[in-house]
Amino acid sequence: MPDPGGAVEDLAQINNHLLDAIECLSDGLIIFDGNQNVVACNARYHEIFNVVPGVVEPGAGFEQLVRTQVAEGQYALADTDKDDWVAARLSDYSEFGQANEVELSDGRWVRTHRFATKSSGVVEIHSDISATQNGDSAIRESEALFRAMLDHIPALISLKDIDGRYLIANKGFEEMVGITSSAAVNKTTHDLGMDNTAADLISELDRKVIEAGAVISQERHVVTMTGPQDRDMTKFPVYDSEGNLVGVGTFSIDISNRKAVESQLRQSQKMEAVGQLTGGVAHDFNNILSVILGNLGLIEDEIGEIAAIKPLLDAAIAATDSGADLNRQLLAFSRQTPLAPISIDLNKQVSGMTSMLRRVLEESIEIELVRGAGLWACEADPGQIENAVLNLAINARDAMADGGKLTIETANARLDDEYAAAQAEVVPGQYVMVAITDTGAGMAPEVIDKAFDPFFTTKEIGKGTGMGLSMVFGFVKQSNGHIKIYSELGQGTTIKIYLPRTRREPGAVQSQPRLAVPLARGETVLVVEDDANLRTLVMKLVRDLGYRVLEARDGDTAIERMQANNSINLLLTDVVLPGGKGGAEVAREARQIHPGIKVLFMSGYTENAIIHHGRLDDGVHLLEKPFRKAELARKLRDALEAE
Repeated sequence: MPDPGGAVEDLAQINNHLLDAIECLSDGLIIFDGNQNVVACNARYHEIFNVVPGVVEPGAGFEQLVRTQVAEGQYALADTDKDDWVAARLSDYSEFGQANEVELSDGRWVRTHRFATKSSGVVEIHSDISATQNGDSAIRESEALFRAMLDHIPALISLKDIDGRYLIANKGFEEMVGITSSAAVNKTTHDLGMDNTAADLISELDRKVIEAGAVISQERHVVTMTGPQDRDMTKFPVYDSEGNLVGVGTFSIDISNRKAVESQLRQSQKMEAVGQLTGGVAHDFNNILSVILGNLGLIEDEIGEIAAIKPLLDAAIAATDSGADLNRQLLAFSRQTPLAPISIDLNKQVSGMTSMLRRVLEESIEIELVRGAGLWACEADPGQIENAVLNLAINARDAMADGGKLTIETANARLDDEYAAAQAEVVPGQYVMVAITDTGAGMAPEVIDKAFDPFFTTKEIGKGTGMGLSMVFGFVKQSNGHIKIYSELGQGTTIKIYLPRTRREPGAVQSQPRLAVPLARGETVLVVEDDANLRTLVMKLVRDLGYRVLEARDGDTAIERMQANNSINLLLTDVVLPGGKGGAEVAREARQIHPGIKVLFMSGYTENAIIHHGRLDDGVHLLEKPFRKAELARKLRDALEAE
């Protein structure tokens, strides 16, 4: 018969061995019976959770243990999370086979594995995984920082494997290609659905990088899901730590805006260079025209109405006037027209042109005027605005051979920093816009690019000089404004002119009546002109008007005449003179010698000597070449009688 006492002793010994084994574990262990009460718990469990003695003892319930640990603040929980967390913890008690991770209040992390026993009990093993968790957190933080850096670089960055499948793509990729980075991963360029030509190009470049193991950089025009783009693209091989080629990296910048700005800048520089050349030619041409027109006027005075000669003379004068008009257009393009800007109500200005426009346009063309409400005042030369609108209306008429509609619209506008940055010579700010729109044939892009070039025209030979748009361009730029063409073949054209807003109240536009030719009242005029033929002509015209006349061919000679003669009442001087002393400097020295002397400049090309910021300097009197005798007479009297 077995000894019952020996069996009990053996069982106790086994229990002791089991308890010793539990205490040797490096992880915390706790055992619950079928009623969720604690059966046993090792010291490591107490160490991990820093349990208050007496709380985790055999017979203690699982719920009591959880609530005590939460109450003692052993877990990193917000107050609002505690009740929900306890409920979830109690619910998880009977869930097995899945590891749960939780953060303690001291920053350590514990992973719990839960197993069921055959007697419906539960065994929990708790492992301190702080080192692993912190390492994983550092890795995740590093990855997050790396990803954030990639996404904030203003460029497309991607990495493909050697089979052409995307491994990494940043936000710049999404913005430029139009496909999310997550959608691109594990797909090839052709899988993304972009234009086949662009996909073939990119794949070919990848292949060359892999074959050559070298960096390839080039500018390319591509078409993606977001539309056409100009890109500065660099592709480079990527190697692993052992030097094996593992893929192709791409760094690409959208340079579409930059190329547009460069194109605008080149156009602006071209216009400036042509303008400088044009201005110089116009100066000499004006002198020639002045001599021709002046002498024709003298001949006209001498011959009177001789029937055989008068028609020939009239034709010569008309041709000279046409040459003068063309020269004025050249000067307008070169931004050398003397402007007299004032504050203007553009609605009134354009409305006043309606009758004239109806006379100029065909009956088959409808005119609509759309006046902006609350329109600001703008600052510009009213005569030049009228010329600009008239030129654009005539161009619109020619584009609507079979009739159509011309719309003139005014509105307030603001050109922001982004728009100004993409345009040449545009200052951001508030403007008043006038837009001229036709329903005509429209312009191709290559025509728009040349539309403002002097003498460029698509009209038949003899149907236009090609200076209309050039003159408008020069006037707008000289007025510190902006002009833009929008056109589509077969749909029509809109040309928008932006003129700077002014806070000054609009003034009335005065027309100058043509008065009788005024004569001299005994005054003496000093004529300063380097062109001998023109100087001789001007002296004769001034003398014929009754003035006493002195002459000088350059600035130094003029000053000598001033110092030698106290009776000079008016200095009539060209602006551009040889010898380094221009008309403006001669005028300053003349006023020092004779403080009360009057000055009248004559020029067709001012070189900014008496014009600044697009306007004639205050108090300056200017006689524009070429001129007639009557105009000279009026300008002389205006200058002499000025305060």
